[in-house]
Amino acid sequence: MMLVITAVLCAGAVLLWIQTYRAPENVPIRFFALSITLLSVGSVLRNAPGGSLIPVLPNNLLNIVNAFVQLSFFVSVQLGRPGIRRIRWELVAAVVASALVVAAYLSAPADVRPVINDTARFGDRTPVFLFSVPALAYLVYAAGSIAYRIRRILPVVTRRVLRISLVVIAVGAVLQVLGGAIALVTSTLRYTAGLGTVPVDMRPITGALVVTGFLALVVGAIVPLVDGVIREVPRIRAQRAALRTLEPLWRELHTEFPELALKMRSPGPGRALYRRVVEIRDGLVLLGPYLDAAVAREAAARERGAGGSPDEVAVSVQATLVRDALRARRAGEQPPAEVVRLEQETAPGGGTVDWRDDADTLVRLARRFDAAAVPG
Repeated sequence: MMLVITAVLCAGAVLLWIQTYRAPENVPIRFFALSITLLSVGSVLRNAPGGSLIPVLPNNLLNIVNAFVQLSFFVSVQLGRPGIRRIRWELVAAVVASALVVAAYLSAPADVRPVINDTARFGDRTPVFLFSVPALAYLVYAAGSIAYRIRRILPVVTRRVLRISLVVIAVGAVLQVLGGAIALVTSTLRYTAGLGTVPVDMRPITGALVVTGFLALVVGAIVPLVDGVIREVPRIRAQRAALRTLEPLWRELHTEFPELALKMRSPGPGRALYRRVVEIRDGLVLLGPYLDAAVAREAAARERGAGGSPDEVAVSVQATLVRDALRARRAGEQPPAEVVRLEQETAPGGGTVDWRDDADTLVRLARRFDAAAVPG
């Protein structure tokens, strides 16, 4: 079970860092990628074949850092850019908790350090108490804050998968709050009133709550990742098909206007398609003075005579105009006296359409565009 979870977490971390590279301005996705990465690293090290590879001190610090990153993700989702200031204060709290943990560990005698996390047997020792309490208190605080922020975010989330994911994460956070609170109370009782004040070993209960809460957090984080992959596969295939269709038209315009090439990262088909759409549209604008109205009329008459539908006629006319404009410009001809504009889709009310709609329009144009007919 843990092997499967670890594998999914590692794969999710890779996908998220790819998304982060594509959208470096997206603050929440950076926190989400870092959180999944920390969960992956922790899962790999804690579930090694020979037992956990994380010493006591790094383990507590990793838990604090991961809780901070998870909380920062929800703060950035809820508050957006203004949440950066709040995240700084959350960082202060995490640093203080970490400093207290490190100080308690370093101040403990050498013979206590190996058992410094065993509050059930050594909880009456000051170093053991001081080592466990700051981490427990911060984890309880972070989990409670995550549950609170999910409650604030949930009403505005419309996608069903995301709502399910948030509910599962919130349940996990509540379970971790309960487990951490019980551990915190029992640790305090053992230290202040003696080990015998807690006759029942609460570690199985707190452990079950914390582990179940952790699994709920992991499942909640994995759900949108899996859903995203399922949705992304057909979208990527469609984007790659559109890129192939636009290739001849883009190549001709790029050859004619190489200065229009955008300087931007395009590691994925989505950004590559966006870049190609913008470059094609800019090239068509510069080609505007050579779009001959007479050529448009002749092409329209020819297509109507062939029985084409109005949409087919419009696309064929535009393809003919682009071919002829490229030919005339390369031949050094003077621009025609009467020019026309290529029709561009507009949104209801006259606004601009989404670039994806513009991509669909250009794909229809590119299908009719005969690159071989354009003189080199």
